[in-house]
Amino acid sequence: MKISTVYRVTLVAACALAALSPSQAFAAQSPGCPKKNIAYLNAQDNQEDAGAKVLAAQQALNKARNDRDRLDRIVDTGDQLKDVFYSVRPYVTDYTDDDVKRIEPLGGAADKVVMASDDSPRALGAAAAKEADLAQKAVDGLSDQAKKSNPELQPTAQELIKRLREDAEAARKMDSFPAIDARQAELDTAVKEKTDADNAVRPARDAYRDCLAKANG
Repeated sequence: MKISTVYRVTLVAACALAALSPSQAFAAQSPGCPKKNIAYLNAQDNQEDAGAKVLAAQQALNKARNDRDRLDRIVDTGDQLKDVFYSVRPYVTDYTDDDVKRIEPLGGAADKVVMASDDSPRALGAAAAKEADLAQKAVDGLSDQAKKSNPELQPTAQELIKRLREDAEAARKMDSFPAIDARQAELDTAVKEKTDADNAVRPARDAYRDCLAKANG
């Protein structure tokens, strides 16, 4: 509970006491201008609540952007993974027939990842996971001849496979594509409300101060 809320409850109680027994209220030292004070406290509460809404809206927008970046990265990683294996294809003699059989499906798998990127996050994640599985089989089955011709292929592929699996898992947990425009609109609204709340605090404070000044002669 906000401090101002607790204080406001005290003020309301004091006002109720004043209505029943002015002398008792005076004895309880009820603050002057209680209505103006409560209005001021309400304005402060509204300002605090508006600030919390801005923070929540900004966090939601950041998450949406991060999720969108992650989905975009899946397509990019899928292409990189395919290219890592295909980069040594001009040197046909560096691959055995078994190497080629394992690597060939990666091209189609990468294409399916691209196509799934327009379907849904879950479809994209599923397609990416399948490509990662095919790539892992290709890595595990690489001939010594292929490893020798490109010593960086295996560690590079493993890093890309790891990244693709992590992003694919995240995508499969998303119900829909991130609504960045909607989140931005919510943030814009929250910022406007925060500005309005900020602007309302000073008039309420001035009104309360003026009331106290008059009450104190």
